Amino acid sequence: MMSGRLSKVRWLWISAVLVTGLCFAGTGMPWEAYAGPADTVASPAGATAKGQASSKTRSKKKAKRTAKKKARTRKAKRRAKTKAHSKKARRRAKYKARSKRARRGARAGAQSNKAVQPTATRAQTSETGQASERPEAKTAPPETKNVPVTTVTVKAPKPGSAEAGYIVDTIKNVGPWPDLKLQDTPYSISVMSSDLMDNLQVTSINDVWKYDPYTQLYIPSSRLGDNFYMRGYYNNLVLQDGLPMYGSFQPIEDKEAVQIMTGVVGFMYGIGSPAGVVNYVTKRAPDQPLANITVGYTEDTDRYIHGDFGGPLDKSGNLGFRFNAVAEDGQTYLQDSTLNKWLLSGSLDWAPTDRLKLDLDLSSYYNDQKGMQVSFAATNNGPLNSLNASLIDPYKLYGQQWSFEKDQYTQGGAILKWNINDTFTLRAAVREQYSSDNRLNVNANTFNWSNGTYKESIYQIGDADFHNTSTYGYLDSSFCTGPISHKLTTGVSYAREVVFANPDHTATLNIPGTFYINNPAQVPEPFFAIDTLPMTKYYSFDYTNLVAGDEIKFTDKWSLLVGVNEANLDETILNLNTGGISSQYDKSKPTPAAAIMFKPIPFVTTYFSYLQALEPGGSAPDTYNGLPVKNAGVIMPPSVDDQYEAGAKATLFDRLFLTVAWFDLQQANSYVDPATLYYVQSGQTDTKGVELTATGKILPNLRIFGGATFQHAQIADDANAPQLVGTWPTGVADQIIKASLEYDIPKVPGLTLTFGTYHTGSWWSYYSTRTRANMYLLPPVTTFDLGARYETRVYDHVTIFRLNVSNITDNHYWMPGGWIGDPLVAHFSVTLKYF
Repeated sequence: MMSGRLSKVRWLWISAVLVTGLCFAGTGMPWEAYAGPADTVASPAGATAKGQASSKTRSKKKAKRTAKKKARTRKAKRRAKTKAHSKKARRRAKYKARSKRARRGARAGAQSNKAVQPTATRAQTSETGQASERPEAKTAPPETKNVPVTTVTVKAPKPGSAEAGYIVDTIKNVGPWPDLKLQDTPYSISVMSSDLMDNLQVTSINDVWKYDPYTQLYIPSSRLGDNFYMRGYYNNLVLQDGLPMYGSFQPIEDKEAVQIMTGVVGFMYGIGSPAGVVNYVTKRAPDQPLANITVGYTEDTDRYIHGDFGGPLDKSGNLGFRFNAVAEDGQTYLQDSTLNKWLLSGSLDWAPTDRLKLDLDLSSYYNDQKGMQVSFAATNNGPLNSLNASLIDPYKLYGQQWSFEKDQYTQGGAILKWNINDTFTLRAAVREQYSSDNRLNVNANTFNWSNGTYKESIYQIGDADFHNTSTYGYLDSSFCTGPISHKLTTGVSYAREVVFANPDHTATLNIPGTFYINNPAQVPEPFFAIDTLPMTKYYSFDYTNLVAGDEIKFTDKWSLLVGVNEANLDETILNLNTGGISSQYDKSKPTPAAAIMFKPIPFVTTYFSYLQALEPGGSAPDTYNGLPVKNAGVIMPPSVDDQYEAGAKATLFDRLFLTVAWFDLQQANSYVDPATLYYVQSGQTDTKGVELTATGKILPNLRIFGGATFQHAQIADDANAPQLVGTWPTGVADQIIKASLEYDIPKVPGLTLTFGTYHTGSWWSYYSTRTRANMYLLPPVTTFDLGARYETRVYDHVTIFRLNVSNITDNHYWMPGGWIGDPLVAHFSVTLKYF
């Protein structure tokens, strides 16, 4: 295990890596070959006897041209600076200045032609040295006008950038399909680009769930975790570059984008979660040199540094790299809570030919949070809503500072793409990950709301090692059958997860004494033995998918997406003491998918889709309301999820992307019975709802990233508790509304103001037993963020200052599971872009 604290030596080492990368970026080898062409004006070819004019005349003309050029440059810069209210305005000013220079160059060329012609005529002499008296020598040749050619290249804004309104038009690895246009994808998908995450100062995956319009945040940043809901269900399906990964948290600093697809995705990935899937897209080598360093600070003393470097490694641009290094250490806003993490991540992209490309990546990550906040669970003394959240100070640690969560991984991946010919393309990928986690939870329980007292207990889960392997191979083919075009994909994907643990890897005990909400106390950590026995295999999960899908285009308006996946799930839990099988299943089922799309006008796509998924059975959690679950770790049999979805997507004025989707999905109902503390699977839940999103520019200077989910979830069937049929599942909000806005100040170039509003509706929970009488409703909550960023040049390098203040009203509120939400917190950072 690695050190829980980031030592000064490691800080100096990571800082040295960042400085070395920055210095290497500035050496000019081989970066200078990619600096781009200079702004030049083609020289007129007006003289037919070049070099015959006197050196004095040439020197004067050269000096005159230089002076004029400098004057024009100064004038163009002043004009551009005056009118540069936005980057777009600066580009227009730049191109306008170039055009004027070109016209002036043309006039200067014409005058130069006229001035040089007599000299050339006089220079035509006879062999005796006398001027020739031939008629052709007395007559000047026809004037030739050479108009300088100025090529102006207007670059489209980078997809996902602020200039593009954070719109990403193409998404990667949507199941078996390599790339799909977001507007023409018949599923609800949102994309958070790296530029958007940078400007929102996202440094943890919890921040993504806070800002994304599809996700309901389940756990605050004061308790390390990546728990969230989508479409009323808990998400447990995570991918990287289209390959499933399990057993660890994901850093976001080395990710180009986070793609979030809601709903049933079984056809795409063989394994399904009714909530959806999250796909992390790894950063790859850029076309041009890149060297960015960001230094950040979050109260209390949490400091942060991130270096991002990349670019071509050869003059042909066929070999490129990307390298990210991150270090974070210090006390968070939570008293006696510290965070320590680091990341080293690199990728190498090689295209030996125009048809073949190989992408490699390798990364190592460590995250350790000490002093995690406790949850305030409901008890027999009353529901959680009987305790006013304003009485809880979110800056105070109600647990113990020696509680912790540690996660680390080392992983590598390879992606191959080979365009065999104009018809066939082969794609293959593999990813290996070795990870581990270890956590000591301090749980609060036995609350007495009348006098504000509670008890604390320890539940530690020792070291667990995870080995994940994922791979796929697909063959894409493009062909036509008459007027109908096809993009057919066939292939296979496979993933395996194996978990190793110690037979004595868990420990539970009560902490002596009584604790008070108005004055939480810190006590010494009690001694207990854990992880004393050798580690052995505990869990394995294999799934194989045989997939075939076809993207069929009938006309420019009508298209069809169809496919089937033969999925096989094999899941086993072993007894750590005996090695025998505790729970197991092996099940196969074909999962179909179909979607029809209609484009009434080019910028609008409507669709209707059906998806089915074979979902792995739920696994019993370790604790519930701070108490151990009696069948913890037991897995339920797999179930089949169904989903119907209808929606529309539109791109307005090439700057605003809007979506709307209606959905209806069903899933097996799994839960922990609070009366028996057993995890059971009984009946079915049904969720219907509407999702809306907006991404892009509402006005040229006003951008938005946000949306809303309105849903109605209910227990459709429950044989164990028929009295609960028709009630809401626990923890599911009836509405989620989020909007992150940015406004560029026209009169202050480079200054952008930011504002965010995030609303989570009411949600239900139980206390004591699962009965209607014991159901209670938690109130809705709305928080607001304010911020600003300023982009300028410091020592001729782009520098960006960012300030974000979250929950500016310092609203105190409950989250599912009984956690108190994040309070008012300020984040500040400075980014230096070397190129």
